Amino acid sequence: MKDDENKFHLVTWLFEIIIEHDRTLQIDTQDRFGNTLLHLAFDSHHENLAKLLLRRDANPNLTNKDGETPLHNICSRDYDVFDAAKMLFDISDEKQKTIFVDAQDKRGWTTLHSAVDRIHVRLIRLLLKRDANPNITNAKGETPLYRIFNRFDDDVFVHDLYDDFFDLAALLLRHGADPNIANASGETPLHKICELCENESIEVVNMCMTPFQEVKQRVQADVRDKKGNAPLHIALGRGYKNLIEWLLKIGADPNCINKDGETALHIIIDRHTGPLYDKEFVAEFFKIVDDEQLTLQIDVKNNSGQTPLQCAVANLLPEVVGVLGSWL
Repeated sequence: MKDDENKFHLVTWLFEIIIEHDRTLQIDTQDRFGNTLLHLAFDSHHENLAKLLLRRDANPNLTNKDGETPLHNICSRDYDVFDAAKMLFDISDEKQKTIFVDAQDKRGWTTLHSAVDRIHVRLIRLLLKRDANPNITNAKGETPLYRIFNRFDDDVFVHDLYDDFFDLAALLLRHGADPNIANASGETPLHKICELCENESIEVVNMCMTPFQEVKQRVQADVRDKKGNAPLHIALGRGYKNLIEWLLKIGADPNCINKDGETALHIIIDRHTGPLYDKEFVAEFFKIVDDEQLTLQIDVKNNSGQTPLQCAVANLLPEVVGVLGSWL
């Protein structure tokens, strides 16, 4: 392994000499994968070679066969890449060359998507400072904001990085990230939050909601995914009362129906087997609706032709029937 490293450094040293002294060298020549020397220099974590190439006017925006620029290569690395990215921007500024921060690869990923996926906090701040657009979607319709919560759901190890995740979400929102952009499945970041909170503690649920507090007036809480579910429908299915209350406070419509024609009340009653779906929970739901001065339509029929009251009767829930009856 040590011999391989020595050989690599020797080859790199020879490249540096050639690049520095051979003015006939075609700096931007691409290999069979479309990679330039600049791609390879950043990909191999050799910033000195990259610096020489940039000072010799290497094109920082050429793409390989995957549509990746050298900046994509930097942002997709697992180690700290802030210094490499800053060097790329600094030298390009000196050369009066513009870096295409919003270039998309063949998956539709921008450099911001890649940086978010690797949780590169300082790099994300740098990209946003360089006017990276936080609302570009990849081929799956995912924005960088959506990727934050998708990444949170992907790996166990990220649970050690709660603070970074939610700080990044707040940072993107402050830089104009649209919380209402839906992916190819019709899911917004709110849908993802309601899904990932199923197995999380109340503390984590609260942390998920925190980034949206500053922009709650911009959040459309009733966007329905391709399954017909709004975030409130998913939250009700998970049983987190504080998440349900928060959604109602930011404007979720308790009368919004899913593909089965179910309102919030139908879902509460139909999923009565959990510890939250009882008389007390129904009463608390009514109290939240009352406190928020919302209108609740309790006679809406689902696709089976049943109102919430009829569902309660069918499920043999006399106490719930009593609560609903008092609102007729």
